[in-house]
Amino acid sequence: MQVVFQLHPSFDNPMREYTHPPYELTETGWGEFEIAVLLHFTDDAFEEPVELYHKLKLYGEDDPSGQAISKKPVVSETYEELVFHEPAEGFYQRVANHMPIPAPAMSQAQWFTAFNQQDDLRKLTAARQRVAGMTASVQRQLEAA
Repeated sequence: MQVVFQLHPSFDNPMREYTHPPYELTETGWGEFEIAVLLHFTDDAFEEPVELYHKLKLYGEDDPSGQAISKKPVVSETYEELVFHEPAEGFYQRVANHMPIPAPAMSQAQWFTAFNQQDDLRKLTAARQRVAGMTASVQRQLEAA
């Protein structure tokens, strides 16, 4: 497996290649841009490379101006899932019989937010109420016009 990250051209060595896990990239800077991530599978997969895109913001949501200097990193996670339809038999057997290897501890782990189902449900409920209120307001404006 090979993972290639294509950063903004303003970075030194904007194309970073990794052939061993963890396939992660840590960099410093400021701005907002899209990173291309190219996944090259092993030969026995008989799969074409897959290109993913990740929108990167190198400033926190609480500081969109970027004026404040903070030692706290910006953690931006995205879940992507690849499904192999009718994979090659050798590749399927290798993946099916492979014991998962736990990922090593990440240096940025202290900044990750913990998943809290009740908190997420509360946020979704509040968002729905806000949208319902905005919709009702627009409907009243349209009826009055």
